[in-house]
Amino acid sequence: MLDAVTVGIARDTAQRASACIVRRHVDRFSTLTPRERQVFREVAHGRLNKQVAFDLGITEITVKLHRSNVMRKMDAKSIGDLIRIWETLPADLDKGSAAETAAIN
Repeated sequence: MLDAVTVGIARDTAQRASACIVRRHVDRFSTLTPRERQVFREVAHGRLNKQVAFDLGITEITVKLHRSNVMRKMDAKSIGDLIRIWETLPADLDKGSAAETAAIN
């Protein structure tokens, strides 16, 4: 019986920690501009700066600037970190970014 309670408490603690991380990422995501969100989505999906620039109709240097801002605001140390952060975000945030893309273009 005690083992089951211990396992349950450990599982609950892990879920709470995970929820806290997701909440932190969502809060940071809300600080991004609409264009930074677009660049974030494209980079997280593995697109090259050159491809993102062409798709969004901006220069590659501008993409690099937005990507740098996203990494700083999301507190990512590498592109791998950025992708892992993207994967923790709720799916409905991505839909909001798609609507912003349509509004900007």
